[in-house]
Amino acid sequence: MALSPDVWKMAYGLAGAEIISVLKNRDRTEAIDRDEARQEIRDLLLQASRQRDIDAILALEGILLSAEREYLSESPDKEASLDNALVEMDAALLSLESVREQGSYRVIARRHYGLQKNQIGGLPRDEARQFFRSHQTRFRNLGKGRMEDSERALLSIRAGNIKTAESVYKELQQQALGIEDLTGMNP
Repeated sequence: MALSPDVWKMAYGLAGAEIISVLKNRDRTEAIDRDEARQEIRDLLLQASRQRDIDAILALEGILLSAEREYLSESPDKEASLDNALVEMDAALLSLESVREQGSYRVIARRHYGLQKNQIGGLPRDEARQFFRSHQTRFRNLGKGRMEDSERALLSIRAGNIKTAESVYKELQQQALGIEDLTGMNP
């Protein structure tokens, strides 16, 4: 079940207003507005996760990455890391598009991911799967830094959303490849 157009409008409205406001004003005294905006962001993230809507999860994560890139790049290394995350996100979105075209995905999977070393748990280790893994690592590293409790909570929800997206993506891969069940295999 996809998010309604009103929710998408609100999500993109947040990207243009509240998310950017939260990021730009994180060191100012507008804590109440910031916390309210974080709560709205949290609610959108949780709704996308509850609905297991991979498109919404990735769209919201893309919005947040873009906003982080714009307003939180404090060093060239962080900027490069965010640039890389956005490039990986684009590649993941292309993989998602491919996996939905079952016939062509089977050919792609056979041609490029047939070797065991190119698979994880019996499924292709394509760009989307690589994005999910590297993004989880990015979240773990971010979690080691100093941040407010509300920022830490959002980070935790985002990490959970990426796990949900990975799970949905693996199901799509199984459908595309005509695999019934991979229970008991490695992730």
